[in-house]
Amino acid sequence: MKLVQVQLSTYAILEQFMHYYQDELYDYVNSLEMDEYGNYIYEGLEEYVMNPDLRAFLIYDEDRYKGFVLINKGHYIPKGYDYSIQEFYVAKPYRHQRIASRILKAIFEHYKGKFFIMQLEKNVPAIRFWHRYLDSEEISYVEKRQIIDGESCLTQTFLII
Repeated sequence: MKLVQVQLSTYAILEQFMHYYQDELYDYVNSLEMDEYGNYIYEGLEEYVMNPDLRAFLIYDEDRYKGFVLINKGHYIPKGYDYSIQEFYVAKPYRHQRIASRILKAIFEHYKGKFFIMQLEKNVPAIRFWHRYLDSEEISYVEKRQIIDGESCLTQTFLII
C-alpha cells in the first residue's frame, strides 16, 4: 500500500473519489452544492495539484486506487499548527481492512509536528474512527467542540514527533 501524490494525470481520479466522499457527507451536512452535471462542488480542489501548502494523495493498493487524503499546511490551517488532515476517504468496498490506519501510520512517519483534525459532530462513524485510531496508537490529543463554517464540529489536536 502506498500514497501517490496527485498529479494532473491522476486528478480525475481524485475528483471521482471526492464525488463519492461528498455524497456520503451529504448525510451530515445538506448544504453541499452540485453543478449542472450533477457533480458536487469542492471549491479549490485543483489547488491541491499546484499549491505547495496543499497536498493530495491517492491511496493505492493491490493495483487499484482505494481513496484519498488531503493534507494542508501554512495559512490553510489554524494558527499554531503544522498540518491538518483536511479530508480523508477510503471507498466503501475497502473499509474495515485497516487501510485507513496503515495510511495514517505512513502519513505520521513522514509528517511530524502539531496536527489539527476535525469531524462534523453528526458524523459519528468518523468520530469513532479517529478516537479508536488515536487511542490505539496511544496518541494523546485534546478534543474540543467548535463551530467551523457554520457547522458543529469536534476537533482533535495532537503532536506527532
